[in-house]
Amino acid sequence: MPLNLLQNIFRTASAPTGGNDNDCAKRQIPCTISPLMRSGEYKAVFEVWQRTAACREWQNQLRQEFGSYQTACKMAENTHEWLAFSEMKCKRGFTIRYKENAHATSDFAFLFDFFCQQLQKYSYTMHTADTHVYHCSDVKTETMHRYYLKPKCERQPNQKLKQHFGNITLVVYYIKDVPSYIECRATHYRDFKLFEPSENLHALMNCLLSK
Repeated sequence: MPLNLLQNIFRTASAPTGGNDNDCAKRQIPCTISPLMRSGEYKAVFEVWQRTAACREWQNQLRQEFGSYQTACKMAENTHEWLAFSEMKCKRGFTIRYKENAHATSDFAFLFDFFCQQLQKYSYTMHTADTHVYHCSDVKTETMHRYYLKPKCERQPNQKLKQHFGNITLVVYYIKDVPSYIECRATHYRDFKLFEPSENLHALMNCLLSK
């Protein structure tokens, strides 16, 4: 298979499904990919943020909005203009959109890392952590930070593998260094001869928002 075709397949698979259709990632504009690294200073500030009222407010608000989504019998994906839940046949998750004057810009990076940390506590391992930088024009740069996590599938005698929520992609997307959205997308394994059915969106939200 030609290299350029393989690269296009990879970019399509890794592209987020949230955000806008005009985002560079969705239009498969060539990008620079590098490992996602967090400095010691960032880690220290993130550690403090987890004990702040801002972190607790995010957890409480997301719990409340998910409760409203369930109460509405899932009649509509969007429970709020800044938040959308999605449950499909092979994947489930949500998108948090940045609202100017309502959300702190730094919270989006911290929330992105908080979700990743919660999953790692829940028997998930990091498979990929990278940064995609899209130079859309001379004056516009878009950046996507991405975590790709896989469940620890430990085989028990005469039992199927427990996949938890399946493979999970976490994305935080920036346009000109301003947050655009966070996306969490869980894609489960469909080989039910080998794997147990995946856990539902309610269980995923409990995992991400547990104290």
